[in-house]
Formats: sequence, structure tokens, C-alpha cells
Amino acid sequence: MTLIAFATYGDHAEFITDTASYTRSVTHLGRCTKHLTIPHIDAAVLVQGDSDYGVAVKTGALLTSASVSTFDELVETAPEWLAVLWRDRRETGNGEPCESVAFLIGWSDTEQEFTAYAFASEREFKAHRVNRTWVMPCPWDYRPTALELRRMRRWMHDHPDVDKAAEMWSHCPPVRTPQSVDEWVALAKLARQQRSIRETFARVVVAGDVFHTRLARGEVATRRVHRFNDSGDEFAQMVRWTEHPQALAATCWCDSGATFGECHAKAEQEELATTEADAVARA
Repeated sequence: MTLIAFATYGDHAEFITDTASYTRSVTHLGRCTKHLTIPHIDAAVLVQGDSDYGVAVKTGALLTSASVSTFDELVETAPEWLAVLWRDRRETGNGEPCESVAFLIGWSDTEQEFTAYAFASEREFKAHRVNRTWVMPCPWDYRPTALELRRMRRWMHDHPDVDKAAEMWSHCPPVRTPQSVDEWVALAKLARQQRSIRETFARVVVAGDVFHTRLARGEVATRRVHRFNDSGDEFAQMVRWTEHPQALAATCWCDSGATFGECHAKAEQEELATTEADAVARA
């Protein structure tokens, strides 16, 4: 999960994305573009999750937009073509894709304002109207979306503190809607600091560049507004205890004197391989 945040303001919409793209265990960390604007219907599509699926969704949205005349029609047809693309990704990709969510943001002729919708893979891509400022991954200081809470509980179901953390997090105040580009940048920095750098609980990677887009009727503008420092101590802190090459080469946390890759990471990989082999044998 990497950073996507957006809000609608009636006569326009704004959103930010980072450019980090990484494998589940951070064996590889690269960059990608997470959004595509479709100016002729005053719309944008953003995707968070499986990178291959994200590429397919952006392409699919562009192709579908050629056969619809409004953003409302794009939203109406989205559950069907998003589900088809998901099925194709599962059948032709390498391994099971990670949970993903697509967002459509644009001018609604029906509502006469800019609106936003989320389509999550675990909800079979049913349309969910977003009426609040959306930030995912959300900083610990603010209330997360219901989707992020559910995912955290599921992904960390065996962690002894996950229920307590989810309960406390759900009672935080809602995210304040940014009123300037500087406030969007501050929100991105807070997400990076609290979810990528400060601690390891429910940690995700927020990295690369931050791009801000303002979408209005007949106009769209995107520009880079921040670049994270993805080097030195800050980067080492972000990838620690993952399978990123730099993390594997660091001294293990248990003070054995061996590298993390030759100590606990190796033991964890062997345990995972054994668990997977047992599951195959039972099947």
C-alpha cells in the first residue's frame, strides 16, 4: 500500500500520490505513476495495490471512456470492467494479486459537483461513494477509512495488539481537508513519518515523489510538490527488517552478530516455506 489521498470541493477535486512501487516483502522498490487523468469527461482514475492490475485499470478506464459521454456513465460501468480485469489478472499473472482498490474522481452531471468513488477488490468492486477526505495509508493521528481498518485486522490477525490498536485508531479525529498545496504536502510527510519511519507496527512504504493534481471542469494540472529522501538513515529505517537487500545486509536485531539475511530473515523464510509445503500436502 502506497500513498493516495484525495478530496472533492464542489467545483473541483484535488489529490496527491507518491510514486513508490514495491513487492510485498520489499525485495524490490521502484517507482510508478498511480493516476491517469481523462480530461474530456473531467475525470481521473487512481489505483492502489497490485501494480500489474493498476496498469490494466488505467488502460481500461481510458478505453472505456471512449465509449461513454460522462463521468457518471464511467462510474456506472466500472464494477463490471474492473471485475473482468481482476479476473484476467488472477488467471494470467504470476501468483495471487494483492488486494487492490480503484478510485474514480470526476464531475458528475447528476450531482452537479465533483464526486469520488472507491471500488475495492474484497468488495467485488461495488461502487462506494466517498464523502470525506480519503487518505490511505492514514497517519496514526487521524481516523482511517473503514477499508484500511478491515485490511489491518485481516493482515495482522495474529498480532496480539491489533484489536486494541484498531479500536484506538477508529476513535481519532477525522482528517482535516487540506486547503492548500502546503497542507497536502504536510499530510504526505505525516503519513511517511508515522507509517513508514517511526515504528514497525502496520508499517508500509511511502516514498519517491509526491505529485499534486487539481482537477476542474475543462482543466487539469499536475506537478511534483515534494521529493522524499530515500537514502541514508531514513531509508534504512523505512526498510528495516524487510527483505530489501539493504535490510538483509544490516546486522540482525537479535545481536547475534550475523546479518539479518543470514539470521532471522533466513529462519522466517524457512518457516514460511515449511508452512506453504504443509498447506500443499494437506490440499
